Amino acid sequence: MARPLFDSEYLYGFHDPGGEEIMLGRGVPGWVVVTTAIGSNPNDRSGQDFSFLSNRGLGVIVRLNNGYAPVGTLPFERDYDAFAQRCANFVGASSGARIWIVGNEPNHPIEWPGAQWDWSLSPPRPIRPDAKGEPITPERYAKVYKKVRAAIHAVPGHENDQVLVAAIAPWNALTSYPGNEHGDWVQYFVDVLQLIGPSQCDGITLHTYTHGTDPSFIESDVKMQPPFDAYHWHFRAYQDFMNAIPAAMRHLPVYITETDQGDEPWANVNSGWVKRAYQEIDRWNRTHSQKIRALILYRWSEDDKWYIKGKQGVIDDFGDALTLGLKWTDGGEDPPAPDLTEYWRRLEALEAEKLALQGEIDAALALSEALEQEKMTLEEAAPALEDVDDLQRALEALETRLVDLEKELAQVSPVIPPGAAPKPGIHDIMAELPQHESQRWPTREVADIRRIVIH
Repeated sequence: MARPLFDSEYLYGFHDPGGEEIMLGRGVPGWVVVTTAIGSNPNDRSGQDFSFLSNRGLGVIVRLNNGYAPVGTLPFERDYDAFAQRCANFVGASSGARIWIVGNEPNHPIEWPGAQWDWSLSPPRPIRPDAKGEPITPERYAKVYKKVRAAIHAVPGHENDQVLVAAIAPWNALTSYPGNEHGDWVQYFVDVLQLIGPSQCDGITLHTYTHGTDPSFIESDVKMQPPFDAYHWHFRAYQDFMNAIPAAMRHLPVYITETDQGDEPWANVNSGWVKRAYQEIDRWNRTHSQKIRALILYRWSEDDKWYIKGKQGVIDDFGDALTLGLKWTDGGEDPPAPDLTEYWRRLEALEAEKLALQGEIDAALALSEALEQEKMTLEEAAPALEDVDDLQRALEALETRLVDLEKELAQVSPVIPPGAAPKPGIHDIMAELPQHESQRWPTREVADIRRIVIH
């Protein structure tokens, strides 16, 4: 029987429908995450039926995207209101779901509207200066999240839906902004949550992975190199996010909606990686008051190289994990929401201060973007400027060589080819020509004459 939120008490789940039969066959109705591109047309009132999942007792989480690259998981800022209305329309026209994620990995440029980057470069960069896309800063994400949440909660019957904050891409340092010049992804995460605030947030999603297929990477405490040496390099990156959640938001539900073995496809072996991952999250839940309600394997469908469908080794590993019957409720329910009176007093003061400084903040952001654009333009022009310098040097060398050749030619005695007329004698009659009494044409020294052109 479906629960009121169409959620699940189990930790297990797949990204994309299709693998749910494995869970249902073991009597473990876990989660299914569905991602959908709905656009931002406020007049589009279409929806989707997810009851084929929730009616079977499965938990359903729907990720709402404006679109996929290069359209952007969120639209341009100018269309945030339209996107919020489109989300509300979609929710109102859909059935079988009450948990929604607003966008995906907003700190990753691949998710920005209008972004076209060359990911073969290190570090990656836009394919041209105007293809950077519109960065989704924490301010922009918090702005659109609050609009979408308010719009969804205004839909009759969805007042208590969970509208979740999008997962932040771990290990991605490509989004920098004033106060976060290194592109620290955990700082981005914290900034987003603080801008949203505990009273306007229903829950949080995370992504975490390993860099390789070794199952020991699940419990690895290996850290990164400076300046990120405080952060985990493998699966326990989730702990970096969990430990950074502001105290006033420690009562919120958390879902890990993507995990896999990193940049490479799933290894088709039963290595215990999957089982150990679920055991790791269960240990967290039993020792911490803020629970992680789901660990979703990315992904079931064959839409990209990380598919699990047909990989029996991974499926068997998942089956072994299912035998543990792990539930997020096993460690007790989430703690009650704290008293936020003092928090709101301080928040109102900070918002008033921010409002007073907004003009300067906007000017600084505009200047930063202008400087970044100028930098990229100069970088694009640099190779061409180097070519101009090379051509200038070559031209100067040719001119020098021409002068040398002319000097050499002047020193060579003329040779009369056979049958050619000899050079005639020259008789100077300048003094015999009529002349003005006083006016004369300008003259120059013979040595200064380089060429004579005769018409």
